[in-house]
Amino acid sequence: MHIIIEGPTCSGKSTLVDRVTKHELVSDDHQYVHMGKPERLDRRWALKEYVNQWQRRKPQSGDLIADRWHFGEVTYAPIYRPDTDKDGYGLLGNAGWRWTEMFLASRGAVIGCLRASNDTLIQRLEERGDDHVQNVPDLLRVSSLYEIARRDSMNVAAIHDTSPEETDPEKYDDFVNSLVEEGKRREEAARKITSRWPKYTGNLTPSILLVGDQRNQGKDNKYRNETILPFMPVDGNSAEFLLNALPDMTWRTVGMINAAEVLHIDKLHKALGKPQIIALGDNAHKHLTDNYAFGDGTVMKLPHPAFVRRFHNSRQREYGQAIVDLANNGESDSSWRQ
Repeated sequence: MHIIIEGPTCSGKSTLVDRVTKHELVSDDHQYVHMGKPERLDRRWALKEYVNQWQRRKPQSGDLIADRWHFGEVTYAPIYRPDTDKDGYGLLGNAGWRWTEMFLASRGAVIGCLRASNDTLIQRLEERGDDHVQNVPDLLRVSSLYEIARRDSMNVAAIHDTSPEETDPEKYDDFVNSLVEEGKRREEAARKITSRWPKYTGNLTPSILLVGDQRNQGKDNKYRNETILPFMPVDGNSAEFLLNALPDMTWRTVGMINAAEVLHIDKLHKALGKPQIIALGDNAHKHLTDNYAFGDGTVMKLPHPAFVRRFHNSRQREYGQAIVDLANNGESDSSWRQ
């Protein structure tokens, strides 16, 4: 299991982490992680912290309990290091946030969120203090930003409200049980996919499977060295363009793979529930049609995001909508045909 506890300062994360680690379904030799400020303030480092150093970890490799993960880039970065925040998502940026969320989903991660009333948070800050948040205005802003992060996450499974008094043991037990049980369920679902296809990322039951060709093959080879996953969004590349192009209600329902880097995509497609396949570019389309016997209408094609970024940069939103239209209706604006 991969269970992440998120919540604003003074919401009770430490208590919840302790309760989860002592749950009977969590192994005694579980791994505990406390995520803090990235060691280096750039996106590549942030994606290493939240994704790439964990990408080869299999869902069944042991329980991982985390006190925070990536929510800090939405909640603390805008307040305490605004120079690293361009769009409300800190070092990750919107595209990096989505890529991280999609990775966590593919690995069966489950996020449990805590929240508390403003009065409760203020009382706890005054009583206990905090190493990072020093005043009430910052505390309340952090809390409001956590609500934004929670609503924008595809992996939040349970939310619990805490109070100044001791939390009702029965309600707290129900919350912990539901969180751990959901972690077990997602672990099993992820095991069926990423144990066999570790280079897959995204929803485990996607409505759209986006298929690229292969990771960047440039001279510096950064992409091949950094990640096994498709479409790592850095340096304003085509992956960033693609992830930002996807509509808000669509990116959560997407899966991604590179055709030239995995075997048995037909079996992966079946394991994912037979989503609509959209090949991005001629190379990906050729690989799929030359090597697999998909049924009529299963594989659609759009230009690769690198082509669109270069020649139709101003049409980013239209490109994202074309993906949706093609998946839902089997057709898109004729101007996207190559």
